[in-house]
Amino acid sequence: MTCDRRLVSSYRDGELTPESRSEVGEHLQECAECAAALRGYRRLAQTIRSMPVQPVPPSLAVGLRRELAEREARRTRIGPFGALVRAAAPAFAAAGVAVAVLVLLRPGAGEAPRSISTAAQPAQDSGSRERSAVAQQPVASRAVAVAPPAYDRVSGDDLVGFSGALAEERLRKAPASISRLYESNQMFPRQLGMPAEGSKAVTLLEQSFQGGLAIRRGDTREIYVLNRADKTWSAYQDNAKSGAPVVIEGAPPPGAVAPEGGFGHLWLSYPELRERLGWAVYATRGSGGAIQVFERGLILWSPHGLLYVLADDGTWKTYPDAAPL
Repeated sequence: MTCDRRLVSSYRDGELTPESRSEVGEHLQECAECAAALRGYRRLAQTIRSMPVQPVPPSLAVGLRRELAEREARRTRIGPFGALVRAAAPAFAAAGVAVAVLVLLRPGAGEAPRSISTAAQPAQDSGSRERSAVAQQPVASRAVAVAPPAYDRVSGDDLVGFSGALAEERLRKAPASISRLYESNQMFPRQLGMPAEGSKAVTLLEQSFQGGLAIRRGDTREIYVLNRADKTWSAYQDNAKSGAPVVIEGAPPPGAVAPEGGFGHLWLSYPELRERLGWAVYATRGSGGAIQVFERGLILWSPHGLLYVLADDGTWKTYPDAAPL
């Protein structure tokens, strides 16, 4: 397939059919440009979702209704004469075109204008000619250097200066478990970059599989699938209807269970995903969690004692929550 940013965006949003998703996934492994675009879409989506929801003031709705009512009143005040003028406007335009054509085609309209002789100008003295020559010389323009805009980015090896202060301020607002992990090793600032403004408390659903883990966040209905074999992760949209039954043919092997809910719907919809994950090994468990978005990834905190670091390069790793006792 050829590069298509729309397909890459639909791949991130989970809007493709299983066949199209498999085709785009193979293309992403070969095309560095599209893979970079996918990382950018993920980063943009996570940043937007981390922003606080701003309530719409009631005065906005009142103002819109008033504006619509005034426009409707102005439209109805035109009256019968205004309607007649509006209906006759095409006829007036046609008449104007006809008059213009007659004027252009009248006899003599195409004759060239006669030349007008002018008297010789008096000769200028040498002093005035020199002043005129000096006045007509072009003025050299000066190039102005424009400095590029500065960005708030984490320095490569250390959190210092303005970026460090900004990162510390934002981390103070994040859950303590996420802040501790991020500040425990310079690997995380280098990998994830600057923390975004604000963290988000979310409802999480988790289910473990033979080959990985699936995590669903309730605010966006996204499912993060974490593959244990190659330590890669991908995001899917949960399109399952609430309460719809999931019919899975065949019985799971001993010690395993069939995935349920949105996990089961996703498991059935993508054969390659089913092959990588295998059967579920635990029942779905729900809990409240938190997500902190960064420039190049996110950290997800689960109250079950784990933190998941999902980087924009498609890799993930889990860490124990080292909360003080």
